[in-house]
Amino acid sequence: MHYSELSKALLTHPGVVRLEYLSDDVQEAVGEIEYSPNNVGFTPIDPAGLNEVCSMPLRLIMFCSAEFQMFDQTFIDIIDTRGELVGHDVLGQDRHLYESDDYIWLADNIVLNLTAMSDHPLRTVIHSFPFRVDGAEGIEMRLFYPSVMSAEYLNDRYGARGKIVATLLLGVNGVEFRWPRSLLDVRDVHEGILKLLVVPHLRADAGAVYVDDDDRVDHVAGQGEV
Repeated sequence: MHYSELSKALLTHPGVVRLEYLSDDVQEAVGEIEYSPNNVGFTPIDPAGLNEVCSMPLRLIMFCSAEFQMFDQTFIDIIDTRGELVGHDVLGQDRHLYESDDYIWLADNIVLNLTAMSDHPLRTVIHSFPFRVDGAEGIEMRLFYPSVMSAEYLNDRYGARGKIVATLLLGVNGVEFRWPRSLLDVRDVHEGILKLLVVPHLRADAGAVYVDDDDRVDHVAGQGEV
């Protein structure tokens, strides 16, 4: 499959409104945020899924609207230093399975098993998970939900505004893709890229993209085609 075919499949998936290439420098910046001591929740965070996504040949940033269906797969484990699972996220339809005094809810979708608790320190592992869209059958893709701090960094760097409510990282394997010899910041060539887009309602202001319901923006297309 060529990148142009993947791009079409992604941008016709409900809620996916913009694609950017995850370059090495941006990947490094996100990694610093994800592994920062400031990235903590109920416990220290282990963003294992970031490495899984970034180890794949093609890495993309997906900017999504509220139409994108999130949290339809489990991806969070709370483990102790022995490697014992003591908590995890729960899908809405499975909540009834944990209505017991053996469990407490840390959030609407995260449960802790009191019977598995010990004195060993805990950490929260954020995994990536398989992602599938129509039109890209047979292509391996993994999705990672970055922290709020990482999402804010990416939104600011790429000027994501409007109806974009989720910023996700996508790793892809099995797609023909060639990045140009000179890695340029997308914002520096934004004006030139706009001329390549067939997006009727796109509006740009100081490098920012404001997304309407029908907008689909790919800043990788025209650069990633072979």
